Amino acid sequence: MLTKLLYLIFKPKYKSKVISIHGKRIKCYIADTFMKKMFGLMYWENLNSNEGMLFIVRRPSRPGIWMLDMKFPIDIIWLDKEERVVDIAQKVEPCRSIFNCKVYYPNKDSSYVLELAAGAAKKLKIVRGIKIAIDI
Repeated sequence: MLTKLLYLIFKPKYKSKVISIHGKRIKCYIADTFMKKMFGLMYWENLNSNEGMLFIVRRPSRPGIWMLDMKFPIDIIWLDKEERVVDIAQKVEPCRSIFNCKVYYPNKDSSYVLELAAGAAKKLKIVRGIKIAIDI
C-alpha cells in the first residue's frame, strides 16, 4: 500500500512530553506537523498503558480521526483550547479498507486530540468537562 511506503520513507520522529491525568503520568508523543498528524499511530505495533499521542490542532476545529492501517483499538479524547475534554470515542477499532473506514469527529471545536490505549479513558476516569494539563 502507498501509505506504508510513504511511512517507511518519511517515518516521523516524535518528540514526547509527559502529562498527568488524575495523578497518572502519560508519555505523549507529539504530532505537531502535517506528516506526524497524517501518520499518527499508523503501523505502530502497540501503545503501552502509560503512553499516548497528542495531536496539536493549529486552529480550533472539529478534527476527524480514522483508524486506517492501525493495528490496535484506541480511545480518542478531544480537548478544547482551555484543555477541557469536549468529547470521547472509546475502544475505536481499526478499519481494514479505505472504502469502509469511519471517521470520528468531536461534537465541539477542539484544539488537541489525545489518543490512548483502548480502555484508558475509563480507567483514568476521563469524562467530558475535566481539564487535562497539556502545557505545550
